[in-house]
Amino acid sequence: MALQDVAVPAYSSSKETSKIKIYHTDDTHHKEHVINRAISALNQFVAASFRNKDSVVDIRFLNRLGKVFGMQFAAGKNAPVFKSKEYSGPVKERLARCFSALINQENDFVPPAMPIKPAAQYKFYICTGNNGVMVRSILKQRWWWTYGNKNDESLNLFWTQWSKKSFIQSLPSKRGGKQIQDTASKERLDSSAATQSNVSVESEGDAATTTSRQTGTPKAKMTGSLVPAVGSVRMCNHLENHYHLSNKKAMFFNMNQYYLAMKRDPFDTLPLTFHIRTGVDDPEFQKFALYYQALEANIKASAAEKAGKGSEDSKPKDPSEQSGVFKPIVEKNIWIIKPGENSNRGNGIQVLREFEDIKRLVSAATSTTHAGETSQRTYIVQKYIERPLLINKRKFDIRMYGMMTSIGGTVKGYFYEEGYLRTSCKEYTLKNLSKKTIHLTNDAVQVKAEDYGRYETGNKLSFSDFQKYLDANYGPLHIDFCRDILTQIKVSPGATVSR
Repeated sequence: MALQDVAVPAYSSSKETSKIKIYHTDDTHHKEHVINRAISALNQFVAASFRNKDSVVDIRFLNRLGKVFGMQFAAGKNAPVFKSKEYSGPVKERLARCFSALINQENDFVPPAMPIKPAAQYKFYICTGNNGVMVRSILKQRWWWTYGNKNDESLNLFWTQWSKKSFIQSLPSKRGGKQIQDTASKERLDSSAATQSNVSVESEGDAATTTSRQTGTPKAKMTGSLVPAVGSVRMCNHLENHYHLSNKKAMFFNMNQYYLAMKRDPFDTLPLTFHIRTGVDDPEFQKFALYYQALEANIKASAAEKAGKGSEDSKPKDPSEQSGVFKPIVEKNIWIIKPGENSNRGNGIQVLREFEDIKRLVSAATSTTHAGETSQRTYIVQKYIERPLLINKRKFDIRMYGMMTSIGGTVKGYFYEEGYLRTSCKEYTLKNLSKKTIHLTNDAVQVKAEDYGRYETGNKLSFSDFQKYLDANYGPLHIDFCRDILTQIKVSPGATVSR
């Protein structure tokens, strides 16, 4: 069985044209890519063996998949055998090594031969959050990794919510920072980092998409003649300059610039957004104030018209005529305010309706960072999506995973087509804007609610469950999640890597 024979599964096979508006057409789709098919084979193998809920396994099917990874299994193996640590550990290790070898092969990189048992084990430390429990459980299954202390300066992998500057500055860099001394390491000055990493063989995901670009002149073949010393391998779960994606103000700036470069109106896709840098004196706040006031007048005029008391002059008008912001009329004046920097897990986010409340919030000029430092605070003031798509009357968001590697001057991005929906455990309403569990779907927010996990395990839904919900509740629209929604989600990360 060759990789090209591996089928990439789909969630829906609807042939009907969707009746929803498609804003983006996917241009980074690579279902036939060798990496994509390898991951599909890996996940089919995992589903048929380690996660098989039956008492028997299809050995013939496993052996067909096993040919991809150079493995064959004797007849008579049952599901409990594959689930035992003694048997599954070496098999998973073989799968992981095969996948790594394929990544290296695709990047023309020949790694040094590794000993069966290294003299010392690699050490890792995983902080809470950012799927730390999952990453920790995966690494514990690998005998060549051992759990370390967060203050240990010899850690090989440090997984944190916030970037630890001292650790990052100690990493090898082509643009500065600590320089590698030995020649063998210089030849292998390559790095990989994961964003919301879900990259192990054992992790969820049925397929991956890959895109790449050259960042320099790659060598014909990259080789390593020496086994790298354990102490020379150091990694963290943050990309260099990751704030361009993880920082709310930087992400807005980059998305805004991206759409302008594509000659498109950013607010055809993004909610209307103002970045307030210097409080109420900021020109952006003045622009926001004009829009807010015009919208407020529009809401009152609309109410008067419905009551039959409106005059021709008081009929609703587009607020953009007065504020210079080109947006259509909306029904309510509700805004979501987010810290521009130094925030994650829903911290500092508020949903507000009253102008004075918004003004008071953005007047706060300084903030304290997670490291205890004082810095200038900015704010993202964004029009709240007042009529979102709901699942059983509750809000949700979609979480996806990706990985970026840089080997031999080639940057490649891997997009995992399996993700999940994060749901709220409270019914959506605009009558209560202060209750975060209604409006924010962050795990760190929802886990504090008394109803956490009441409707879905861990407030999570799979894409296949979401497709069933769409079919049951929006059947006439013929929405195919993979075809109509997932492809649009993939555009932004694809553009991030390739442009």
